[in-house]
Amino acid sequence: MLDMLVNGVDRGVRALSEAFAAPVHSYCRLETVDNGVLVADDGSLISLMRLEGSLVHVGEKEYAGIIAGLTEKLQSTLSKPGHVLQVVFEYDPESSGERIAGLLEPSRLTAKNLGLHIGPLLEDWGHALQRYCALETCRIVPWKTCARWIWKAYAA
Repeated sequence: MLDMLVNGVDRGVRALSEAFAAPVHSYCRLETVDNGVLVADDGSLISLMRLEGSLVHVGEKEYAGIIAGLTEKLQSTLSKPGHVLQVVFEYDPESSGERIAGLLEPSRLTAKNLGLHIGPLLEDWGHALQRYCALETCRIVPWKTCARWIWKAYAA
């Protein structure tokens, strides 16, 4: 019964997307992977870089300094045609439990080595943290585009 409902909703969404825009599969531009680099349908090369956390809290002055340094370092590369930098942010409160469990694992190991039986305490602490935390990630996606795509962008 549930399968029929899910399939019906899926068919309805596909029909609406084809009627008003394009089929769902036409929004994916990825074609293949070549030596760890994604290749788009127009020949563009795409890399994925994941940014991990900060060691200190960043205020307005520090943020302005970071942006100025990043702009200075990337300006010469990105000023040439054929380079695009995409920044993708992700906020996922449901995945925080796995991350918290991984971060508590050294504490569990230390408690076990010391003969302390505080497993339930760490479990409760992990569940309490999960209610207030979310997994936030940032990915930087540099694109090296081909001449055909650049020509379309400048012609538009």
